[in-house]
Amino acid sequence: AAAAAAAANGGGGAADAAAAPAKLAAAGDEFVREDNSFEPWFNRKFVDPLVRLVPAWVHPNFLTVTSAVVIVAFTAMAVSCSALPPEGALAMRCAVGLCILAYALLDCMDGVHARATGQCSKIGEALDHWVDSFGVPLTGGAVFLAMGMDNATVVLSMIGANVCFATQLALYHEYGKWVATETSGVLGQLACAVLCPTLGLLAYTYGRDHLSVVVPLHIVGWGSILGLFDNARVFASRMGLALTLRTQWPNVLLCGAQAAVFLAQYRALPQERNPDGGYFHWREGDPPTVIGTDENDWFTTVGFMCLSTCVSLRICGTFVLATRTQLWGHYNGRDTAAFAWTAAVVLAHVFRADIASAGLTPWLSFLPFAGLAHMALISVLDLKRAAAVLLTATATATAR
Repeated sequence: AAAAAAAANGGGGAADAAAAPAKLAAAGDEFVREDNSFEPWFNRKFVDPLVRLVPAWVHPNFLTVTSAVVIVAFTAMAVSCSALPPEGALAMRCAVGLCILAYALLDCMDGVHARATGQCSKIGEALDHWVDSFGVPLTGGAVFLAMGMDNATVVLSMIGANVCFATQLALYHEYGKWVATETSGVLGQLACAVLCPTLGLLAYTYGRDHLSVVVPLHIVGWGSILGLFDNARVFASRMGLALTLRTQWPNVLLCGAQAAVFLAQYRALPQERNPDGGYFHWREGDPPTVIGTDENDWFTTVGFMCLSTCVSLRICGTFVLATRTQLWGHYNGRDTAAFAWTAAVVLAHVFRADIASAGLTPWLSFLPFAGLAHMALISVLDLKRAAAVLLTATATATAR
């Protein structure tokens, strides 16, 4: 992996790999490997048989792009769950679980299919991890959103996924080592695929407020959050404190600022809409608001998820592309667009009363979605630039 990174970075990766901390260079198969111990078994039992059904003329990148469409689909399904009657909510939660399973399978199938058909490419590898930069935070977030989990859990799961994946990619970017733990990757995706319909069935049978639903849901929620931050700790320990702080402070700062605005706003809701006055209230049958109605709830749950995901897309996605090209030099995790849109959200919250007096409150709800559209567009353009560089490099190598 280090040699591949060095070749992709014009030799710069070799120096980085040589400067890797001794604990990273000396780490054994427990962590420094391309797959954890579960994935080879999963590939043999499920992925390989499915790949044999895929025609050789199907490009692996088509499978990757399909997985991106699936991610958008299960997120949209999760948003609609709590607006449906019990039977519809159960069906939609099962659909969310099936789509997450499809994402997990496609995430493995594209690489296996590429190797089986001789279509491996640096573009395909970059695209795979680039799609994961928004698929990873949305997977857990969609499950909790579909189950009507409290806002604090949704917020912490999104931040935990962002920090975990960004730390993993920063480690890969610095040293050319892909580090995996037992609970990262496909195992986490499969857990979400199973938990969503299982908890949905319990909610349909006993009711969302029943202890048989509330207790396991909170155990799963906080257990997954602790697992995400523990994985981030494992990755950070292999980079060292100084390098971790240098590459991760933008991600933590941006996600933390967005979460602070979202939770502070939710606490400020009128008593009848937030009866416990805290961050842990949820409303049965009340759909996650997409567009807010007044100055105190313009930054909605869906709006927060969109902006938080875009931070991951801009930072983690750029780590992916910077590892394979020299377009961003030695990337340090800072992104101008993510900082600008987060600053806009913070300022909108601070001056929300003045904005309301000017009669512009209805437009505030569109601010997170404008940020989503802008950051998604420039991310696609960055991917296009990186693909052009990698295609040129591949053509040059072939000519030689």
